Amino acid sequence: MIMMQETTFLNHVKANEQKLFRYALRMLKDVAKAEDAVQDLVLKLWKRRDQLQIQNLDAFFMVAMKNHCYDELKKTKRRRTHYEKHTSLNNNNTNRLERQTEKQDVLNYVQQLIELLPETQQMIIQLRDVEQLEMKEIEEITGLSNGAIRANLSRARKTLREEIIKLNGYGLD
Repeated sequence: MIMMQETTFLNHVKANEQKLFRYALRMLKDVAKAEDAVQDLVLKLWKRRDQLQIQNLDAFFMVAMKNHCYDELKKTKRRRTHYEKHTSLNNNNTNRLERQTEKQDVLNYVQQLIELLPETQQMIIQLRDVEQLEMKEIEEITGLSNGAIRANLSRARKTLREEIIKLNGYGLD
């Protein structure tokens, strides 16, 4: 076990900061929210660094970021639900529709396809293909076996390939 001393903590934060940001961005789909998530997580862990005893700090940071992002998404959903309940139906629906259309136009084509995947496959694609983590690291982060990770990764890639072919009009007749 590695005691999370100040220098160890700071070295691992520095080494993982961009990876954590990309992961948060993938989950939260907003640059400012992703930056805030990384900062919030680092601050939270910094305050508790003396209490933490971790074998693999890199995997721990990724799991902690995943959980932090899920918490943020839940908060956002609750706020949105609260707002929608208390907003009159007579609001300018045209502006809302325009904003939704603009948001969809901004989404990356591949991100849209990845979002069609089941959650586990999304996470594994992110960790393996985007973050380029080793299988052992993904096992530690997800708690899945090597075989389960490989199966999910294969299914995810196959689904993405098929969807890209369909959306580009290259149907297999």
